[in-house]
Amino acid sequence: MVRLSGRGESHAKTCEDIVRNCGIDFTLIRSSWFAQSFSEGRPHGPVLQGAVTLPAGQVQEPIIVINDIAEVAIRLTSQLGRQPSHYPSGTETNAKRRPNGRRLTVSNER
Repeated sequence: MVRLSGRGESHAKTCEDIVRNCGIDFTLIRSSWFAQSFSEGRPHGPVLQGAVTLPAGQVQEPIIVINDIAEVAIRLTSQLGRQPSHYPSGTETNAKRRPNGRRLTVSNER
């Protein structure tokens, strides 16, 4: 199973715990903000004005393109059977794909 999970959300942690304890091979992909959130719907206005306020304090917050998450999920489904793990969003830029994007990095944290 490959599951997209929300980083830092209590209900997401509950779901992750269920997946961890169900006895099947799994990989969790954690993300926070989607780039599409800033080009569609309500936040669009502040983006055009040049400033978006996020409840992140002084933390550098990764913003991920949904298509990149889908690509990672597809690749991971072909690799199931590995040691259970999760993939949080990283802070390094992925210049090869999108200069302003962030790439997913591997973490062995459980």
